[in-house]
Amino acid sequence: MDLGLKDKVVVCMSSASGFGKGIATEFAREGAKVVICTSEAFKAELDQAVVDIEKETGNRPYPYMYDVLNNESIAAMINKVAEDLGGIYGLVNHCPGPKAGTFEALTEADWADGYQKCLYSYTTAIRAALPVTSVPLRTATVPERVPDAAAAGLEPFVGAADALPPSPALASTVPVA
Repeated sequence: MDLGLKDKVVVCMSSASGFGKGIATEFAREGAKVVICTSEAFKAELDQAVVDIEKETGNRPYPYMYDVLNNESIAAMINKVAEDLGGIYGLVNHCPGPKAGTFEALTEADWADGYQKCLYSYTTAIRAALPVTSVPLRTATVPERVPDAAAAGLEPFVGAADALPPSPALASTVPVA
C-alpha cells in the first residue's frame, strides 16, 4: 500500500518495542523518515529496534530519547526532531501503558501515573508538534483491539500483522492535506 509517506517525518512515540515498534516498522516500510523514541531505561531496546526496523524495511529510523513522565522532555524531543529533520508530518501517540491490575487493586497514584503516561503525554506531544508540522494534524480513532491489548500489557506476537486484516487505522493516523 502506498500512503504517500515517502521521505515525510513521522514521530512514533514509545516505539522501542511492542505495538509502538510495529507501528514504526510499517511507517518505515512506507518510506517515511520514522522517528522512534523511548526513555533512557529502554535505550538498549531502542538501539535494537533501529537495527531490526532497518533490516526488515531497508529504512533506518531516527532514534530519540525522552521521558514520558516529563512534559518538558517530551516537548524538547519533538522540537529537536523538527529542528534535525526539518519539521514533522505525522505524530503517532503511543504510551507504555498504565500499570496492570484490577480496578480494586490500583491506587490513586497508579491511576495518576496511567493518566500522565497515556493521556497527558499525548496532549503535550500534540501541543509541541502543532507549530512544527508541515500540514495540520487531525485526530484519529484507533481500532478497539489495539488499546485493549495495550492496556492489558500484551505484546504482539511474531506474525501478528499477517494474522489481522489490513486496518484503515494506519492511514487515519497521518495528517490529511
